[in-house]
Amino acid sequence: MIKNYLLITFRSLLKNKVFIRINVFGMGIAIACCIVGYLALEYNSNFDLIHKNGKHIYRVGAIRQFENKHTRFGHAPLPLGEIIDRTLQDVDGSSRYFPSWSNFKRNTDLFAANLSYTLIRNSFNYFRFDLISGTPSDLKDKTSVFISESMAIRLFTTHRKHLVKQSLRFMAAS
Repeated sequence: MIKNYLLITFRSLLKNKVFIRINVFGMGIAIACCIVGYLALEYNSNFDLIHKNGKHIYRVGAIRQFENKHTRFGHAPLPLGEIIDRTLQDVDGSSRYFPSWSNFKRNTDLFAANLSYTLIRNSFNYFRFDLISGTPSDLKDKTSVFISESMAIRLFTTHRKHLVKQSLRFMAAS
């Protein structure tokens, strides 16, 4: 009995090759879109969970209207942080973050660094990073910066155990 069902199914598949291919191709695209949508949702919902207050951290963006088109930006104007701090009582504080696509050159090696800057010295109150060397209070010194371990190795060609103080004090952060 099952053999007959399989034989009938196989014959109908051979009769309708084009429709079967269209359906299988469409189902493959639908499953791929679902997977990509799920991965995007998971990335956005877990973005700030590495920080101790991740559930209470929000990113403020901006929408620009130009020629009747709305464009979304992942950044907001600089004065908005101070205005939010003064006017909204539910906000504990704000931090402003600036990405910079800078290049470093060491001898003949030129590489992109993808630096980021923050104006607020207490940004470590909002964001948690495991520090290898130094403390968050070291940012009070304007000659200090925090860099990742991989950037320290790339800049100084040494392992973290052998980081030496340069003319500017570099603090390694993982």
